[in-house]
Amino acid sequence: MEKLHASFKDITKYLIELFYRTNKKYSCSSRKLGMLLSILAFSYAREGKKLFEEKIYIIHTNGTTIDSLTSFIDTHVYYILKDVDDKQPINYIPIYTYCYIPQKYKCCDYPSKEICLRIQEIFQKFGSYSMCDLITLTKIMEIDNLIENDTSINLEKISKLHLSDFEKANELVEYLFSKRGE
Repeated sequence: MEKLHASFKDITKYLIELFYRTNKKYSCSSRKLGMLLSILAFSYAREGKKLFEEKIYIIHTNGTTIDSLTSFIDTHVYYILKDVDDKQPINYIPIYTYCYIPQKYKCCDYPSKEICLRIQEIFQKFGSYSMCDLITLTKIMEIDNLIENDTSINLEKISKLHLSDFEKANELVEYLFSKRGE
């Protein structure tokens, strides 16, 4: 796989910025970010590219995570008392002239324009999903031999999957395998 060596921290902070730019309309937790970042990495893997060096791990029946995420992200980036995630596409990412983002989540070095556009695309498609909704999308992890011994996901194997490898396609499978050159 071609290694892009993109900064995982900058990618994560840019994704968090998108959540803040909606005026915190959708939930934003480290687990949800881990799932969205996994989807981002899978989309690049489908093109034979490894976006960042961090490993993605499967959490038994609870989706995916990226260990280094917890070193700079709180469990809840911000907390919302009521469930606001509605699984509707986010058609517009507002650009507020003033949008408070805590210093530790501010992006200093933005990813490339191409990476930012892909992050926006995934945010618009899946950012309004609840954590439970995102977990149901991980049926992709049920493919044999996709998980390594240390419970990390083998992105090389994702790059070789085809839509026909899935008994039933869900939104994530459709997004990754219909759109990305299948």
